[in-house]
Amino acid sequence: MPTASSKRWLYMHTVLRRFGASVAIFLAVAASGVAAPAAEPVGLVTELSGSGSVAQKPDGGPLEPLSELAPGAVISLAGAAKATVVHIPTGTVYELTGPGRFQIQARSIEPINGSRLAQRGLPPELRAFRLKPLSTMQASVVMRGVAPVRLDGPNGGVLNTNELTYRVRGNVTILSVQVVDADGSDAWPVSTSGASFGIGSSVPVRPGRQYTVVVNGTDERGKPIQLSSRFWLIDADAAASLLAARPAKAAPLTDLIVYAMALETAGATAAARSTWNTINERR
Repeated sequence: MPTASSKRWLYMHTVLRRFGASVAIFLAVAASGVAAPAAEPVGLVTELSGSGSVAQKPDGGPLEPLSELAPGAVISLAGAAKATVVHIPTGTVYELTGPGRFQIQARSIEPINGSRLAQRGLPPELRAFRLKPLSTMQASVVMRGVAPVRLDGPNGGVLNTNELTYRVRGNVTILSVQVVDADGSDAWPVSTSGASFGIGSSVPVRPGRQYTVVVNGTDERGKPIQLSSRFWLIDADAAASLLAARPAKAAPLTDLIVYAMALETAGATAAARSTWNTINERR
């Protein structure tokens, strides 16, 4: 039976992608009809070794990876437990060591009664993206089905055209591949080599504009089939910052999670998906 922790990581893998517009989070409407705003989470537990608990309203209980922490929450760590918490507003990573108790505050995390913690700042390129809580994101990771025919490749925002490589899966005879711009006014042919192809510099795509890769072909019975995938390039300056701050695959899990969140913030949702998959594989 899945544990609460594994369920939370499954949630992360399937429920992340809505950075862009700011999102307000509200409590349930009171009987009087007046809604009271809930405190937005400011902390995110990215790594946990050992056991701990969290006391906060409206929820409390065991501490788990990807727990979101509102101001005023108190973390308790047992024995030699360790927790890594990213303080989102300040872009600070806190390493908490048990036994001890720690309070999440709006601008910091403070030890209680001499408990031990260490801290480090995120790279300035990532701090510039004003990371937001996971609960303000939608699904960044799209779980693909086992359909016999599909188009694999970026579906969402990318950092540069080098990421725009695709492969048609299944028994498909490819007749044509095109890139169509958002309003359908322009279309550019794309050459293919077998089932794989890349967009590269063959199409004059512009940052911030949406495009669709359209594959026309026939299946094994000769029936017409069309596959498609949407993409867009993010702002060039944001892309340069993110490329400069890209962590190695062997980097601490916290660094990968923060980087994926920054990609989401910048709208590079397809690039973020690859990083989230790496995170999931590391668990």
